[in-house]
Formats: sequence, structure tokens, C-alpha cells
Amino acid sequence: MFGSSLTVVINAVSKTLASVATGDRTATYESTADGLAFKITHVVGKRNRHTVRLDVDKIAADPFVAGNSNGVSMSAYLVVDVPKGSAFSLAEQKLNAKGLVDWLGTSTNLDRVLAGES
Repeated sequence: MFGSSLTVVINAVSKTLASVATGDRTATYESTADGLAFKITHVVGKRNRHTVRLDVDKIAADPFVAGNSNGVSMSAYLVVDVPKGSAFSLAEQKLNAKGLVDWLGTSTNLDRVLAGES
């Protein structure tokens, strides 16, 4: 487990999320004040799947009814899926996942993906 809390930086602001649940190969951190939930899960089987997920909830204006607001949510997550065994070393897994994260870390690339470009 990562600890009793973790920090996520969103728009240059650090958000601290407290551990709210742990289980076998899973942990959940939340900041209800910020509408944030951070989940880390591992599924072990024929393939090992490691998932890191950020869920964000907020209240937003209803675009169809003036004066009304609705709860809305979004999620962003990274999944690393590898075959069971040693076909890919931990170092290879890390290098490939980091390559994807670094590519997305270039704001132009992320902007283009979120705009629907493929």
C-alpha cells in the first residue's frame, strides 16, 4: 500500500486524498471535499492487469434547463496489462508504461487525443 494518503496535482494545486479502503490487491483514496477518488487495483490471472484510476465528481450547470445543476463525473486511468510470467521484465514494463505516460505528458498530444484525433 502507498500509505495513509497520497497527493495528486491538478492544475498546479496539490490535492491530498486519504486512504478509505484497502483490500487484497486494491486501495482507494478519496477527497470528498474535492470530489476525487483515486483507485489502484491489480488483477492476477492469465494476464496481470495493473490499473491506476482517478475519478472526478462535480456539480455543473444543466445546459438544457437554465438555473438547474446536475452531478457529473469523469475518469482518467492507465492500465498496464502483461502476460503472467517473465515474458516482460519489471524494467521493460516500467519503460513501456513510462513511455506512454511521457507521450501523454506532452500537452499537445493529450490535447489532440481529447479532441478526438487518432
